Amino acid sequence: MRRSSDIRAPKLVIVGAPGCGKLEILRSVAARFGEPPPEAVRVGFWETAKFDLEVDGLRFEVACLHGPQEYRASEELLLHRAIGVMCVMDVEPRCLQAAWDSLVVTSENARRNGFELRAIPFVLQYHRADRHPQFDAAKLDAWLGVPTHSVPRFVTPDSVPDANGGAFDALLASVRKRIEAA
Repeated sequence: MRRSSDIRAPKLVIVGAPGCGKLEILRSVAARFGEPPPEAVRVGFWETAKFDLEVDGLRFEVACLHGPQEYRASEELLLHRAIGVMCVMDVEPRCLQAAWDSLVVTSENARRNGFELRAIPFVLQYHRADRHPQFDAAKLDAWLGVPTHSVPRFVTPDSVPDANGGAFDALLASVRKRIEAA
């Protein structure tokens, strides 16, 4: 017999290229919600960090991968049961190609899990904009092929990884709205 404690909570996932700031964002979100620091878990060749979050009676697992990823399957597994995705893109010029590649892989991994990114709550966080002297979010949207205002996106400096709740809270609000409408 399955106990209610055995049932896994749906996931809110933070994705992005290695070194883009996912772990710092996850830690900041956990602290802001009064949760203990994310638990690091080693799974084979990769590491995840996660914490459980309960908001207004809804329980979620919030997770990200961190460190180098040798296999695409690690993110594919992370996306399993995901009901919301926050993509962090380090916009420092030398990191833009890795950010783009990561977004493409995330989209492919979502399809392998049976969904399209645009079909679930999805937000973009353009992170470390202070490291890109002439950063222009609209130009990056165009380069990525993201129609302006079609995906909620937030711009953050390196020193404020959680954007004072902007991107993560927008994702959480979108997920809660979808759950309440169901």
